Parts: sequence; C-alpha cells; structure tokens
Amino acid sequence: MPTLDEVALASDAEVEVHIRQLLRPGETFSITWEESVFMGRVLHGEEPLWESPSYDQRTLLLGIYGFLWKRTQTEVSPRWQRRRELTREDVGRQARSARMRDPEDLDPTEVRSVYESFHHQHRKKD
Repeated sequence: MPTLDEVALASDAEVEVHIRQLLRPGETFSITWEESVFMGRVLHGEEPLWESPSYDQRTLLLGIYGFLWKRTQTEVSPRWQRRRELTREDVGRQARSARMRDPEDLDPTEVRSVYESFHHQHRKKD
C-alpha cells in the first residue's frame, strides 16, 4: 500500500482504487452532498466507522484513505510510544535536580506603574 505522502500525489480515481483495496469485507465508503457540504463516510454494514464533512471531495478521499491505511499500521515509532506514568517521586526528583534559582519577587509599585503608563498611552483622547 502506498504511504500517505505517496497517495497524496495520486489521482482521485487511483485513490479510490487504493481505498477499495483497504476496505474489509462488509465495509463501504461513500461521499455524498448534504446540506451544502460533502460528507464522507466509511460504514461497516449500517454502522459508521468514520465520517467527516468537507467542502472538498479530494480532502475526503484522502481522509478516508488515511483512516483505512492507519488501521493497517502495526508498528509505532518509538517517538510516539507511551512511556510509563509519572509518579510523585519522578516529579520531586526532577524538581530537586533543577539548577535555576527562583526569580526575585516583583515590586508591586513598579508593576502598577507599567500598567498605568500603558493605560495612559492608549486611552481615547477627547
């Protein structure tokens, strides 16, 4: 099966052929015009497996192909594999290892003066 990048370069007719090759027994796909928008669907019998609206038929064809193609992918890149859950100890260890000092407290008078000068500069003039 072509990758998503490869199928994006194919004609609409070629994409439809690839979609048909990926459909499992009992599954169908359709693109219909409904209430001023195209609606793409993948159905198993009467049950919708995927559906999406779009103003562009090609976008729906590529979306349907992407949905069906993704089901065939078993291997997940290590970059996207879920790691173990973080624990309190992990977070505490990370916090203790941080070498940055806390910033100094801000002077409330200085903060107020910045906001007041901004407000005065942008106030409507009569």
